[in-house]
This record gives sequence, C-alpha cells and structure tokens, in this order.
Amino acid sequence: MNLDSSQAVFVGRYLNEISREEFNVDYNVLNEGVFALPIDLPGFGFHKARLAVTRLVETLTNCVKQSKTKIQSGEKPVCLVDFWMQQLLKEIQENGTDSNEVPHSSDVEIGGHLFNFLFAAQDTSTPPLLWAVTLLEKNPDILLEVRLEVSRIWSSESGKQITAENLREMKYTESVDREVMRYRATAPLVPHIAGQDFQLTESYTIP
Repeated sequence: MNLDSSQAVFVGRYLNEISREEFNVDYNVLNEGVFALPIDLPGFGFHKARLAVTRLVETLTNCVKQSKTKIQSGEKPVCLVDFWMQQLLKEIQENGTDSNEVPHSSDVEIGGHLFNFLFAAQDTSTPPLLWAVTLLEKNPDILLEVRLEVSRIWSSESGKQITAENLREMKYTESVDREVMRYRATAPLVPHIAGQDFQLTESYTIP
C-alpha cells in the first residue's frame, strides 16, 4: 500500500498497470539486495538488486519524459514530477536556454533523483506508519481523540480529498505523529554520536 501511495505521489499517471507490477517486483528485489552480502556477481542478491535499480531508474526516466511532454502541451500538473517539470521548463523559458544547458536537468538524472526520493520515502514512511497503528491500538483513548479530531475537520463522506490546510488544523494528530517518531525512530539502525557528554541517567553519562 505504501509503495502504491509513493508511486501516485511521485509519478502518478505515468505508470500503467504493467509498469507498476514490474516496478513492484524490482523494488522487492532491491529491498532483498540491501540486506544481502555485497557480492556483485550473477546469481547473488546484491547483483540482482543493482540490476533492479537500473531498471527502476529507466522506468522513472520514462515517466520524466512523459511528464515533460504533458506539461509542454499545457496540461496541469497532478503529481510531484509534473510540478518539477513545470518549474524546470519555466526556468528554461525565462532564461532562454536549452534544457541541456541547465545543470542536473537531463531526464536520466531526474529519474535517478526520483528513485532516491522514492526509496527514501519508503524507508522513512513505513516504520512510522506501522508503529502508529501498533501504538494507537494499544492506546484506545488516544486513538479515539485522533478520530474525533479528524472527523471534526474532514470526512471521507464529503467526497473531497484531505488538504494540507486540513492537516495543519489537526494539532492533536500532529502531536501523536511526532511522539510516534520520537518514541520509535524512523531509521533505528542509523547510529548517533554524541557531540558532547550527555547525562542520560543519574548513573550513566553518554560519552
């Protein structure tokens, strides 16, 4: 579900059903390869993951090309890559330059950036979502407060999409979100180094 959401946000309409299925398969191969031994030989998970990344970037590069065409034809942006291409094409037009003269604007490079964004979004979105569901299930009183706040501001029966303005009004829900990320770090495997001695408890100081 989270991968589907990320695809919709980043490249929206540019992945058809077949492309989505292939994308999901390659993404799973990538995830398996991340935890494999770094042996870049045929048959090994790491090698398969590297090839999967190449295919994923190619797919996203094709999405960039489609987006440029749509925006150039005057269509309104509907996903992240559309807004990106809209701004890029505007900059090119205002400066009277060729797209090849604008740094970091090639389709392949943008496709690579999209891959990095999508991969980062997956890694940072899934753990908080899982922990939020788990912790709210264990704290029904807090879950009730979240539901009450959301229902006061937005309803799925309205037929309208939830907006950024709606989210900004949900102060209690935002606090719950922040507490989940504080209580269970997004990337717990990333080590932290103290810049100075920190008194953690009465009997222990982090050096």
